[in-house]
Amino acid sequence: MQSFKSLIEKLDSTLRKYNPAAYANLGDPISSEEIEGNLREIGITDENVKALFAWKMSLKDEHGPTIMPEGALMDFDLIKYTIDTNTFYDNALIELFNNFEIGLLFNIKPGPHYGKLYYRSTPELFIKYPVSCYESLPALITTVIEAYEKGAYVYDAEAGDWLEVDYEILEPIAKKHNPACVYWKSFDPLRHKEWYEI
Repeated sequence: MQSFKSLIEKLDSTLRKYNPAAYANLGDPISSEEIEGNLREIGITDENVKALFAWKMSLKDEHGPTIMPEGALMDFDLIKYTIDTNTFYDNALIELFNNFEIGLLFNIKPGPHYGKLYYRSTPELFIKYPVSCYESLPALITTVIEAYEKGAYVYDAEAGDWLEVDYEILEPIAKKHNPACVYWKSFDPLRHKEWYEI
């Protein structure tokens, strides 16, 4: 099993190869002391989260190209803002990734679902409760890497810096790496008691 550090290194090289524009738009990390202080403040002790912030953080141009449909790792000011203004989902779910329309929430609640990532509710999904979509940060990174390698994610400069997504290719990749997540299964969004889990 690959270490998370080696996964980040592979993600770095994958983005340089397949989506250099989005890679160039990623912001530089802040100091390790600042990272640790901010993570303590928001209640996250996870080493993988820390490693991700130590790699790249946020976007230089928030309207520019992104590395995945869910956007990029948010800066701490925005994360704290979403925590302070959250009235929609459980406080154990911390939004770490965002592209304005889709957000990814990281579960900090101890237990069997710790570390899972969830799509936050959006009008587009017609779902009231967050839905698990990635089993962990390593599963997310592994999914993103394979999505580029298999052509599910394709950067198209001529289409206006958009990341093109082929969901027919993406879905089996995501299911393979996240078999326990609800989003990649058949579920009734109106019957959350059957699938909502944190």
